[in-house]
Amino acid sequence: MKSTDRGCRKPWNKTMTKVVSERFEFELVAKCQDLHEVIENDVPLEAHERKHDGEDAERIIKEQLEFLTVQRDNIQKRTFTRWANVQLKPDGVAVDDLYDDLKDGLKLIALLENLSKKPIKKTQRVKMNIHKLQNLEYALRHLEKEGVKLVNISNEDILSGNHKLTLGLIWTIICRYQFENLSMGNVTGGKLKSLLLAKCNQSIMIGYPPAKAHNFTSSFQDGMAFCAMVAAHAPDAIDMEVVKEMEPISRHELAFKVAEERFDVHQLLEPSDTVNNPDEKSIMTYIAALTAKLPDLGVHVDVATVEDYANHARAVKQFLGDKKGSWDNDPLPVTVETIQAEIDALRSSERTRCQTSTRRSTCSLKLSRIWKEKQIQTS
Repeated sequence: MKSTDRGCRKPWNKTMTKVVSERFEFELVAKCQDLHEVIENDVPLEAHERKHDGEDAERIIKEQLEFLTVQRDNIQKRTFTRWANVQLKPDGVAVDDLYDDLKDGLKLIALLENLSKKPIKKTQRVKMNIHKLQNLEYALRHLEKEGVKLVNISNEDILSGNHKLTLGLIWTIICRYQFENLSMGNVTGGKLKSLLLAKCNQSIMIGYPPAKAHNFTSSFQDGMAFCAMVAAHAPDAIDMEVVKEMEPISRHELAFKVAEERFDVHQLLEPSDTVNNPDEKSIMTYIAALTAKLPDLGVHVDVATVEDYANHARAVKQFLGDKKGSWDNDPLPVTVETIQAEIDALRSSERTRCQTSTRRSTCSLKLSRIWKEKQIQTS
């Protein structure tokens, strides 16, 4: 047997030769097919190469989007699992894997019973799928009775462990029960975000105004907004001047630690997730839990007020957008002389209008006097 001291490589054998030969043959066939397309269809070689470059770019973008989707789902799974465990803790129940542990319906029913404070019918023995489906059906029907609108979510989706729909179901439950604890009612969509943003900014503007939040992603990415919220209620625990010099990860760790120690708000977020990939729903879930536990500042936000403000802001934005084109095409005068000429023309126009109005009034008085004199003479 020959020595294999060159990097401890194995000796070449017939099997390896066959594998390499088949691989070379496969690549050669692929290259020939590409060249056949070029020759057969009279396609310029450069255009052919650009086509494949475009296909590669499209494939890379698709793969990147899929990666980001999986990353977002993993962040939401962690946050929602922790949120569910906070609600289930009094019953001594815990969720380890959100996708698997809800399949039999028992933990989902326990979660809903704890949140709604109402009993739900269930089957304890769940050896067969039919029993699991029945429990899941009981849970979904309970949500509908609670006024929760379920869209395209069935018991079979939860039983199969559908990631997207399972996350969607938990988010629906959070919207129904977590946000209702903030006296926000059963609001969704834009109203929900606007109102929650206004509520958290009440604390931020007291703790550290420059950290005012404008959204639930980038505004919380550096950790300043989280620290400002907690500092407004625990200024002795968080010094914002010190926080400004800290790294984003350290800011998150400090805010989450103080919130848990002082206000019993469990850490639902991973600092690295919020810094590197802030997820809107995950951050909203934590902000809602934090806001529910923080002391009342005595400032209340009305949904109608927030919505009215948002409508006015949208109207102003639309007006400016509509006017921008005309302003670009017909710019305002930019020199002192032209501005003065515009002012003089406006004054002259106003003066002429006033003089015309005065003459009309004088004529009217004269006609009225003549009419009265004629009446006297006739009588």
